[in-house]
Amino acid sequence: MTIPDIADRRVTALAALAVGLTIASLVVAKAVRDALFLTSFEVERLPDLMMVAALVSLLSATAASFLFARRPPKSLLPLLFGVSALIHGGELALYRIAPKVAAITLFLHVAALGATTLAGVWAVVNESFDPHRAKRAVARITLGGPAGGIVGGLLGLGMAQFHGVDAGLGALILLALASLGVTVVMARRAPAVHKEREIDTGSSWRDGYVWSIGGLVGAVAALSAVIDYWVSARASAAFDGDAGLMSFFALLHMTIGVLAFVIQVAFARMSLERLGIAGTTALLPGVALLLTALPLLTPVVWAVAVLRGATGTIEASLYRAGHELFYTPLPTARLRRVKMFVAVGCDRVGTALGAGVVSGLVLWFPGDRGLATVLAAIAGGCMLLCLQLHQGYIRALADSLRRGVVKLTPGDVFDAATRRTLAETQKLDRAALLAAIEQRYTSLESEDPEPPRSSRNVAFDNSLVGLPASPDLLGDFARGDDPLVEAIVTLRSGSVEAVRALLEEPIERAMAPLVIAHLARQSTARSAVRALRRDVDRFIGLLVDVLLDPKQDVVIRRRIPRVLEHSADPRAIAGLLDALVVENAAVRMQAALALLELTKRFPEAKVEEAPVLRAVRNDLDRLSRGEGREEVQRCVEFCMVVLSLILDREPLQLAYRALRGEDQRLVGTALEYFETVLPEDIRERSAPLLLSLSETPQPRRSQHELKQELLQSRSA
Repeated sequence: MTIPDIADRRVTALAALAVGLTIASLVVAKAVRDALFLTSFEVERLPDLMMVAALVSLLSATAASFLFARRPPKSLLPLLFGVSALIHGGELALYRIAPKVAAITLFLHVAALGATTLAGVWAVVNESFDPHRAKRAVARITLGGPAGGIVGGLLGLGMAQFHGVDAGLGALILLALASLGVTVVMARRAPAVHKEREIDTGSSWRDGYVWSIGGLVGAVAALSAVIDYWVSARASAAFDGDAGLMSFFALLHMTIGVLAFVIQVAFARMSLERLGIAGTTALLPGVALLLTALPLLTPVVWAVAVLRGATGTIEASLYRAGHELFYTPLPTARLRRVKMFVAVGCDRVGTALGAGVVSGLVLWFPGDRGLATVLAAIAGGCMLLCLQLHQGYIRALADSLRRGVVKLTPGDVFDAATRRTLAETQKLDRAALLAAIEQRYTSLESEDPEPPRSSRNVAFDNSLVGLPASPDLLGDFARGDDPLVEAIVTLRSGSVEAVRALLEEPIERAMAPLVIAHLARQSTARSAVRALRRDVDRFIGLLVDVLLDPKQDVVIRRRIPRVLEHSADPRAIAGLLDALVVENAAVRMQAALALLELTKRFPEAKVEEAPVLRAVRNDLDRLSRGEGREEVQRCVEFCMVVLSLILDREPLQLAYRALRGEDQRLVGTALEYFETVLPEDIRERSAPLLLSLSETPQPRRSQHELKQELLQSRSA
């Protein structure tokens, strides 16, 4: 779905407003906090208070995680903002009588509830959208962050010029009350939580994917802590008084907000589509690594301000847009248990570790070089975690599909026609339909003439010539006692029973062309397949030649893959890969299904990626010649089968089944899975096809049409 429906747009707008208000409040709070603290205490005390604040925040995150696991986030958010407004009122009163106490209280308050309220807003977003719709929605919702940064920066700058900390605390009370009102409305608009089928995936805290997210959050927090100290140290040396410091920090945050807004509007969606979620998230440590050496070149405050501004801009825009999407595949129950602890607790732990490292540097390695070295090491670790999260995200999407209504039986394979046809018979009398098919098989066999008693006086069936052969010559040979000639005469006869009996015995190489010809007859095809399979490696060359020959009977060509799938010979694999690009669609599909079965039967067999992707691109190119519903469906089915040769098979099958279901959240998860695992050019060309299948209801077909399709399927 490229355009959210009305309900989605409302939730998106409210969430963007809630994020904006929360960020504006945080910007003003940090500007007031930093100015108040730096005018009340020495800058060397900052790392100590940062560690205490991190501990308080960790306790707050643990409590919030406990509450969110039992109550929906949308019902708890208004309460958090209400409590925050009351605390800000107390801080305003304290500032007038005990500024130092007010400074510490505000510092701890921001640590305890600032990140928690923001994480709560995003928790509501995570529960409101499936992964595919979330990618579009989050790109819009994240705009609220930079916008809030701009508003917060302007408020902080204005308060610093006219009324200072006193007015800043008053503004924080109003912002908290406004956030309370917006989250109340958002809670009413947010959709009901999607019900998921529970699967045994172990404890939430043993989930490596969750720990990877937490590790990234902590590492980014440590990165920010080091940069924040660097900025504070140089700012305290460059400015005097709370007004100058508050103006500097407000201006810095406002600049970050403006730049983040521009980058979010211009590049967020493009970055998510081009670089993916992990690549977009990795931009933050990449920028930090690139600019780490800048403050070493000059001691002026603007050098470290550029570093802070660049990382803050990416963090508020692209990093946030990518990072929040890592949570969307998690089941609701697990998300509620871990969201607060990961988003807030790990953030605080990272901040504490960063502050501890800074304290050690101040004591043992003072100066800019130590800070730059630590910063580069943390940024490198963040980039490695982002690479690890890419694979974790794909696995999480697959788990999300497994939790849905989509189920696969142990023997389930990608048999496109059979699966679709049987799925459509759910409201029909399936027993009657299958009985009709069996009757059809019986009638096909009854059409064969009665078997002659002797091959000495044989009436040749000229439809079973196979490779070039002369009926007259065979007739002359038949007057002799050569067993091979007797066998060939029998194969050329119209005797179903005699042919079946003969095919139960080992066949000679000279008989192979006539045995292959019997693949065209419904009554003897199964016997011919079994006979050829018994010694398939002897006949691979001939089988591949017939398979790829466009002049051969298409029925024979589409049944040959059932024989070749029983050989791991590289010639069989190469022949089936070549058949993936032949003109006939049925032959292409059967070759793909045979390769799928071959790789299951022989796990050591390797299928190269290049010919597989070539087949997918070839089929997408063919589709441009006919855009009918059936053609689109056939193309998607073929591409799914072929891609399962090189991608994880079960998640791909689950995603395809989910795509054709009615559960819109699972449809979104499936679309996101395809966007994540497909190569870029194939993703761009196939996206409209996948969307069309997920949005258009399947046409009902008659029993006759279903019966004919089953007769042409792999099972037939």
